[in-house]
Amino acid sequence: MFGILFGIFIGFLLFTLTTHPGSRINKKLPEKKIKNFQIFPRVNISARNRVFHFHHWIILTPFYLFLQNFLHSDILHGIILGGIVQGLMFKDRFKIIFKREDYHQIKESSIHIPLLQRFRKK
Repeated sequence: MFGILFGIFIGFLLFTLTTHPGSRINKKLPEKKIKNFQIFPRVNISARNRVFHFHHWIILTPFYLFLQNFLHSDILHGIILGGIVQGLMFKDRFKIIFKREDYHQIKESSIHIPLLQRFRKK
């Protein structure tokens, strides 16, 4: 149980530092793209005036379900679960299709601020 909780903490922290657009680490990550298909640091497919953005929690969920019987490390289970939980905390977590112009504005804006910040006192 401790291993899973520790992994969730590590996974949540890791994905927060690497996926939040305002993060220094995220800004330093190189972009890997093959034509209209971006694979790093985000998974996007550009088509005409639309961008299909596959959030990391969407990718991690089937990955976790598939590997659940093969992974024997509680910490790795926790890291994947922490990434899924962290991804579900974004305001736009269920939005996959963006207009190209809107996506580039949203990518840099506060829409990616985790939901917990809504409950903080101002």
